[in-house]
Amino acid sequence: MTDLSGPRFSIVIPCYNQGPFVHECLESVLSQTWPAHEIVVVDDGSTDPWTVGRLDRLCVSPVKLVRQENRGLSGARNAGVSRATGEWIIPLDADDRLSPDALASYAEAITSRPDVDIWYPDIQFFGNSQDLITTSTFNRWRQLWLNQLVCSAAIRRKVFDSGILFNERMRSGYEDWEFYVHACCEADFTPARLGRPVFLYRKWGHSMLSEADALGAETRRQLQAERPIYGDGERLLELKRRWSPFFAIASRTPRLEAALAGQTFRDWRLVDDAGGAWREKGLRVFQEGLGQSLLVSFDDTALASAFRADPFLLEKAARTAFSCQLCGALADASRIRRLTSLGTSVSM
Repeated sequence: MTDLSGPRFSIVIPCYNQGPFVHECLESVLSQTWPAHEIVVVDDGSTDPWTVGRLDRLCVSPVKLVRQENRGLSGARNAGVSRATGEWIIPLDADDRLSPDALASYAEAITSRPDVDIWYPDIQFFGNSQDLITTSTFNRWRQLWLNQLVCSAAIRRKVFDSGILFNERMRSGYEDWEFYVHACCEADFTPARLGRPVFLYRKWGHSMLSEADALGAETRRQLQAERPIYGDGERLLELKRRWSPFFAIASRTPRLEAALAGQTFRDWRLVDDAGGAWREKGLRVFQEGLGQSLLVSFDDTALASAFRADPFLLEKAARTAFSCQLCGALADASRIRRLTSLGTSVSM
């Protein structure tokens, strides 16, 4: 039997002239195996009389209906969030659906990982396409350049309470991408992949996402202009080094890090300073998949001296490794070893 004393979910459904779809959307929420705490539908100034009447008929207890002048998708979501009382918010567009076990799946995940603030699902298309989109493990650096999350995710209430809302200036799309950059790359809230396709995304010929993709560079420029992190070089480097360094480095001792700090090339991360690669005679220290190239130190004392003597040494190694990558081949470990005299680099 389901324990309903667990997480309480508020489903926020913005609607603008989407009367033909809203019944399916509501049915998918009302038929959940784990009942929603509340359902808030926001009529964002619909101009279609049939949609207005449809909402009047469908939005009866337990569904709450909020009406407002048109503020766009972000404004409708924000209005719904402001009236929601659950500790978890799930935005759901009126033409989309949830699978019957969506809330139960989220509840199970939330119980297992209380440190996670945003759970994002895989995506099952329906309508004109039946494709299944498997989302990737979250990477903060990659999120800046490609949205890894989906518009309909389970978002902890404290994210919104911190002052992070959907940007109402993003009227052409990518408002969810901008939201997640704010929440996960600037404010450091923790997302995690649910690993189940509980979000059903309708493909029917038109969507704000397809519109945003068509605008392409213009919409991306707006997104980057809205978020300060794109102009913060030090913060960008910090994220790059932590989540997608050019060099992932394994050393035998902690002595190497201080010498590395003096190098002009700063796009590296020390993933092991206790000789793990040598003890285990393998590359398990790199199992996170970090780094475009791997650098393993043979002799920390000698390599540290070489780094101090030549602040450009790591940059030279990076240039050589990058040239090999452009050729579409693995770096020649012995060639890189001759360059550094004391280390080896293997391109990924």
